[in-house]
Amino acid sequence: MKSRLVFFVIAAAAILSFSCGADENGNGDGNGNGNGVTESNVLTVDGTDYALGTMFYEDSGTVADGSRITIYLAAPGSTAEEVSCFHDHDYYVMLVMYFPGSDISSGTFVFSTESDSHTFSDWSLVNVGGQLGSYHYAEGGTVEVTVDGSNYTIQGDLSVDPGPTASFHFEGSAVEFD
Repeated sequence: MKSRLVFFVIAAAAILSFSCGADENGNGDGNGNGNGVTESNVLTVDGTDYALGTMFYEDSGTVADGSRITIYLAAPGSTAEEVSCFHDHDYYVMLVMYFPGSDISSGTFVFSTESDSHTFSDWSLVNVGGQLGSYHYAEGGTVEVTVDGSNYTIQGDLSVDPGPTASFHFEGSAVEFD
């Protein structure tokens, strides 16, 4: 009986060591940096990488030449309510964008304080740390959007206030909420 128990413990330890998501570097993130960030879904603020895992969007209304759609790129496991209500939740990017039609469409979007098509507004922000004081509002930058069926690729570089720059890349599906 004792030998079966020892065997079971050794077998369980071996299984766990191979099945807990460890990559070739043994840290479980798939890219060797130990923080859960994948190469395709990442937010980088002031040199620190944060994993992105979820995209939400909401139609925020029509404007003269199209629509205003707010896009949230959030931490894995985030819910729409947590992000849209500014709860103290991990981190996310919020992009208030102006599209020429009524849907998210491919294109290059530049920062603007106006509500013109192919722009994103100064209400756009990056939140790191989930605290009210950790919001960094956009002051400039460019966002690229590619739509392929129900797959979205959104990437950009933002100048934010205060100080650090923020870059992000997200590829995946999205959830619409009201």
